[in-house]
Amino acid sequence: MTILRYHLDPRTETIVAIYLLHHASVLPMLDRVARLLARLSYSVGQVDSKGVTVLSGFTHESLARMLGCTREAVSRELANIESSGLIQRHYGKLLIPDITALIEASDGIVGGEPIVPSYQ
Repeated sequence: MTILRYHLDPRTETIVAIYLLHHASVLPMLDRVARLLARLSYSVGQVDSKGVTVLSGFTHESLARMLGCTREAVSRELANIESSGLIQRHYGKLLIPDITALIEASDGIVGGEPIVPSYQ
């Protein structure tokens, strides 16, 4: 299995598959999209001079593939998240002014699992 250009060994592949299945079956689509954006923000987001996290290079189709859903579902939920003021869509980029607010909007923790682990 290849996820985000990484080849996974069979054991890790199984763990990832179970994780994705769990989230697909338990979380509402809005929370799944918000959690994915938060994770991507922390892992590959770039912070601009205003402190806004910028995600670029992700199409609605690529986000949908990561979530195992349709492009239309991702587009709908991105519009919902944008209407709540948590993100802005701008010329192929997603702007996230406050990652913490985005995390809190998706409850931050589901089943005791933090979105982004604390390494303190």
